[in-house]
Amino acid sequence: MSYLKNETDGRLLRIWQEMIEAQNKFPFDLLIVDSKAPLNPTNYLRWEDRWQVHMIDDFEQLLISGPRNLIHFTNALGHPFHDGVREASGSDRALMMGFQTAINSSYDRVVYLEMDLLFGRPLQDAFDLMTKPAACLPLVSHGKFPENGLFIADCEHMQRINFIERYNWRGPCSPEGELRQWRIYGDDVQLLPFKGGRDGGATRPEELSAKYPEGIDWITHATLETMGEFLRMKGFPDLAGYLCS
Repeated sequence: MSYLKNETDGRLLRIWQEMIEAQNKFPFDLLIVDSKAPLNPTNYLRWEDRWQVHMIDDFEQLLISGPRNLIHFTNALGHPFHDGVREASGSDRALMMGFQTAINSSYDRVVYLEMDLLFGRPLQDAFDLMTKPAACLPLVSHGKFPENGLFIADCEHMQRINFIERYNWRGPCSPEGELRQWRIYGDDVQLLPFKGGRDGGATRPEELSAKYPEGIDWITHATLETMGEFLRMKGFPDLAGYLCS
């Protein structure tokens, strides 16, 4: 899902696309769900004229095909943390819309990757480790729930456990979506042993390699400068310059 508030968000979306396309050589399709953000995602995407755009007013049963699809909601419902929304948030609606569309369109597997989580490995590395129907990153430092900024799920299993109905995006936003998601999946979700963290701005760029002496696979919620250093460490100096310019 995508909600671009400013130029930095737009650049992160472009980097999201470029890293996915550069690191993954197997056939895949991209889907972005936008909740009427202030900035249009197509202004930042590669191949902006090759995206199929679907304008919808609310959650609906949608089928897609083709390598690049963009769902535009015509209204913004707000975010629990940023806007104080207590029920039926736009972020929950967008997340569930992506999952439901993958199921409707007969995909075998769905990968949710937040635009501000930089993942510096091929997704095949995650697939090869999976022994359960779903997987995500390790526990966030506070220990309440795992990092779901990367979440991989078998679509048939997701449908079989009625995940979307049980998540109930129109209901209360408390507890946090990550915790609700974890509780529904229970033992069916696997925590992948990739190194990284929800940084919270705690790590300066020059500290990143020392903090992860055995290498780093992903990072989120970091300063732009630290995210730029991550990109350089993973072999994307041009994207680092683009982000921090």
